[in-house]
Amino acid sequence: MRSTWLAPASKGRPTTCTRRRRSQWRVRTRPAANPNRTGNLGLEDNWLSAGSHTFDFHFNLPPRLPSTFASKIGHVFYYVQASCVGREHILAKKRIYLLVQGTSDFHRENPLQKPLFVEAEKKVSYNCCSQGAIGLQIQMEKNRFTPGEKVVFTTEVSNQTGKCIKTVIFALYAHVQYWGFTPKAEQRSRVDSSALLRQEANTQIAPFNTAKIISTFGLPPVLSVSSDMASSKIMSTQYELVGTVHLPWSLTCVKAKVPIVIARTPPDSDGCQPQEGAGALAREDCQD
Repeated sequence: MRSTWLAPASKGRPTTCTRRRRSQWRVRTRPAANPNRTGNLGLEDNWLSAGSHTFDFHFNLPPRLPSTFASKIGHVFYYVQASCVGREHILAKKRIYLLVQGTSDFHRENPLQKPLFVEAEKKVSYNCCSQGAIGLQIQMEKNRFTPGEKVVFTTEVSNQTGKCIKTVIFALYAHVQYWGFTPKAEQRSRVDSSALLRQEANTQIAPFNTAKIISTFGLPPVLSVSSDMASSKIMSTQYELVGTVHLPWSLTCVKAKVPIVIARTPPDSDGCQPQEGAGALAREDCQD
């Protein structure tokens, strides 16, 4: 295959087989309603002659497939498998796992974006009797991004205490809510949160001083798009950028949270196609 990174409506091709055996071509596409198909690939008497043979094929993926996804609760994965079959035995089999990026209509519904500004402030006590305040501001030009895009944001920390602030930690969290039913048909939900990206800035902010930090996160090339339970009956995903100032001398911390939206426009709506080599091969299982 030319690439293992695919978006819905993408196509994969070709495959190569070297054997002198009777060959059958079987295609299974579970997401679609296509039946299995078996053919002789235009071979005379259904036999492969000696040498190397290449067969072109393609799959049309449904437009609303969920992204490749894995967590401790569940996973979604896709693969293409080719088999070389004799009269009685499977002579060779190869499986290639694909990275599939889901799509959404979020860009169509919200074409305009405005700069985002979030602020948090907390009064803290230290050295028994002393008090002060810590201010944390995060500013972004936008908060909607596509997988693989860079997230750039500016943080301003105001230290109105007599202590030094050594570090500021930034993390991008994914909050996934799952819905299901018990054996008694009772609906249940569960939320799983995990940090996708993490970055630590050594600031050394002096007492009664202010510092600015410019940070960049590179998003993974494949991400579940932001959604809610109205559009997905099984799981929904939301993202959040969290900036944290830890204050060990006060046994507390200051946090500022920015909602992040991950969206991907279908290729047929904006003329964009995934670039070749944009994804990495997840795993190959070969049996000869």
